[in-house]
Amino acid sequence: MFNQQFNLSKQLLKSILTIYFIITFIITIIHLSVVYQYTKNNINSELKQIAKTFEPALQTALWELNYEQLRAIVDGMMQIPLIYGVELTDSSDKIIIKKFHIPISEKEIENLEYFHQFNIHHQMNNNDIYLALVKVYSDDKAVYERLKVSYLMIILNAFLKTTVLIVLFIIAFRKYLELPLQSLTNTIVNLRVKNIDKKQISLNMKYDNELRILQEEFNKLLEKISNDEIERLELLHGINEKLEYEVKKRTKELENIAITDRLTQLYNRTKMDIEIQNMYEMYQRYRRTFSLIMIDIDYFKVVNDTYGHQVGDSVLKKLALILQEHVRKTDLVGRWGGEEFLIACPETSQTDALKLAEKLRNEVALFLFDKIGHKTISLGVAQIQEGLALDNLIDNSDKALYQAKKSGRNKVVLFSELSLEE
Repeated sequence: MFNQQFNLSKQLLKSILTIYFIITFIITIIHLSVVYQYTKNNINSELKQIAKTFEPALQTALWELNYEQLRAIVDGMMQIPLIYGVELTDSSDKIIIKKFHIPISEKEIENLEYFHQFNIHHQMNNNDIYLALVKVYSDDKAVYERLKVSYLMIILNAFLKTTVLIVLFIIAFRKYLELPLQSLTNTIVNLRVKNIDKKQISLNMKYDNELRILQEEFNKLLEKISNDEIERLELLHGINEKLEYEVKKRTKELENIAITDRLTQLYNRTKMDIEIQNMYEMYQRYRRTFSLIMIDIDYFKVVNDTYGHQVGDSVLKKLALILQEHVRKTDLVGRWGGEEFLIACPETSQTDALKLAEKLRNEVALFLFDKIGHKTISLGVAQIQEGLALDNLIDNSDKALYQAKKSGRNKVVLFSELSLEE
């Protein structure tokens, strides 16, 4: 039996599952944060509704100076689970009534995050008479009480999905990679010199793939091996090395295919999504800013309609080369879809990104494409901002690009300037 520490399929499966765990964990945390914020907003809305419900009764009691009724109303409000405390003050900031579930200092009251305040007035002879300022408070306990079930369901959902996918991953890897590799490796290791001319490797694979080709080629080699044990062992060692090389080579090719646009040889959208997500996480953790440049070829459909798709493909490939040649080493260039391209600029402000975009626009405008002559591009620039979601940042760059095309094409538009104009 071969050494388990060199089990390629297990190492590959471990890497994939590790990445999946990390992504699932990040998504779950984001989901929990969104639910938490949504619950906070609901509590603030409910506080306003409660205040609106009790306002008429409070107005009556205050106008009639019926403090017994006023205390009864406040006691009724305190029975609501969401209410943590109620405070009424007159026009001179003198406290009329202040009631909390537990004793609390003024500083602690100021630190309460959830509260709603409103003024109570009385209309008399068309005069607006100020009666009191009412503050209704809630606390974090109310938020967490509401979140318990939601958090449990989110975590349970993530756990179940993760468990199912792990099982499917393990089954697929074991069936299509681990078992065939183990069978091939064990067969090679257990070969003996005696009756070597009658030995054949048979993995009983149903699909044509690299392992089956290696099996057939290895069986041909076995027929030619001499009875010399040393030569046989050396040959087996060489075949094993070839097998490892082919698997690694094929894995590397598949990795490159997965992240590369076939036509332009730039990063594809999947790879760009991953890289932009990494930049976004670095911004959230270390405040390392970055900017996006969205690019679209002006009147590209006319090229395809007039000259055909082969000429259109040639334009796309040449534009990809121009972009790669004139961006900085740290910038990432990818094909976003169709005639759209995206450039991610790490450690770059919108001002520097704007300069780069203008440079690219000018380089393309000056270039003479085969058959079609000069061609222009439109560009939209957007920089990450505090509190801005990644999807919104991408949307901002797209909006800026749309404005560039709308306002005449062959232009660069900065989203922040677009926002000011709107």
